[in-house]
Amino acid sequence: MPYFAVRHLVEKIDATIGGNDLHVVVDCGRAVADAAIDLFAEALAQKPPPELALAELPSVAPQIIRGTSYHVRRVGRGYGLLELVEHGAEGPSLTGCVTTLGFIERTLTYFGAQDVEVNLAGCRALGDEKCLFGITWLSEPRPVRDRRDD
Repeated sequence: MPYFAVRHLVEKIDATIGGNDLHVVVDCGRAVADAAIDLFAEALAQKPPPELALAELPSVAPQIIRGTSYHVRRVGRGYGLLELVEHGAEGPSLTGCVTTLGFIERTLTYFGAQDVEVNLAGCRALGDEKCLFGITWLSEPRPVRDRRDD
């Protein structure tokens, strides 16, 4: 589905059944992640940490909605910085950024991230140079191998 059509649909949903306050837009982003979970099936089976899921978003996003791309700017244990690029003549939108907040949050929870926080650190529609998302989460602690077992 073309990006501009999805964007306008989400805006209409928010204006009609939401309070036109973007809360429904975040939920639409979560719904996109729910619908796209099959694209992550192979990765989920390997039970990677959330960091790897975040690193894979740029390769999966074009399969979900045409007209967008993601670029990982930074990723580490429990944090990341992701850039959204909206392509097309309509230019950047706050709707695209807010939808992405929900999409990232839900996707990372599928990979075991807890207490996920996705913050809009920049939005071109609001005059910033880039659409950036600062992301933090907690991961379930992984067992530490005792060197005495070697």
